[in-house]
Amino acid sequence: MGGGVSSEVARLAFFAGAWEGHGKFLDTGIAQPVLRVEGAFRHRGHWLEQRFSWIEQGEGLDVLEATRLWGYDAAERRFVSEWFDSRGRRATVTSPGWTGDRLVAEAVILDGGHRVQARETFVRVGDDEWRHLAEADTGQGWTLIEEQTLRRVG
Repeated sequence: MGGGVSSEVARLAFFAGAWEGHGKFLDTGIAQPVLRVEGAFRHRGHWLEQRFSWIEQGEGLDVLEATRLWGYDAAERRFVSEWFDSRGRRATVTSPGWTGDRLVAEAVILDGGHRVQARETFVRVGDDEWRHLAEADTGQGWTLIEEQTLRRVG
């Protein structure tokens, strides 16, 4: 393949570019710091890299940075993603892809020796906005734990 974006990964092109937004931890109601996301195709277009950073807005905040790589597993016919963050957590994520304006992904998060089942829902809201909903199953069913709304910048 040349230097272009692979046809399957190109279906994630919506996430390329710069985004900023806000979110909330739903279990506590605490607002999250401003979230900045930079998305770009890497490695000859086979991967979409997203870099996440929460912009510090005060002392004492545990500011998070993370990297996510999205690709496509042709054998399984699904999107795959790996997530790594500055707290030492990582996640393996899979999704069949977009259904209309929704992309639902199942995740296994490894955090300090614990394994958590999670689900992420990404919702396109026009060309320049998306919402992210995160749910976790800690053994008592799915619970919505956080949400963010991001808008394209620049």
